[in-house]
Amino acid sequence: MPCPPGTYNALTGKSSLSDCLSCPAGKFCESLALTAAPTTTAYDCAAGYECISKARTKYPVDGVTGRLCSLGNYCSICPHGTYNAKAAIPGCVYCPAGYYCDNTIDSTSYTI
Repeated sequence: MPCPPGTYNALTGKSSLSDCLSCPAGKFCESLALTAAPTTTAYDCAAGYECISKARTKYPVDGVTGRLCSLGNYCSICPHGTYNAKAAIPGCVYCPAGYYCDNTIDSTSYTI
């Protein structure tokens, strides 16, 4: 029995859905009957999206298998000196010259 999308099974001769493993966090398993864990960047979740577990698409938005990165994040908190003012953008940007980004308070904006 092939594993459904969102899962894989690297063991041969298994015939139960309980043998299927969840697609790991950060990866998506779009195909039916994947026989190996996705490890290459070709299976990475799309920039601006977070694959949680059992993601079936690189753009998950169901809140269970994945979601858009939230405002102030690129799926992790922006580091000091950077910010992210939009949801689902693929990364944080540097604070403008003359401004300060204190991400212990807010990583969605910058201050003088």
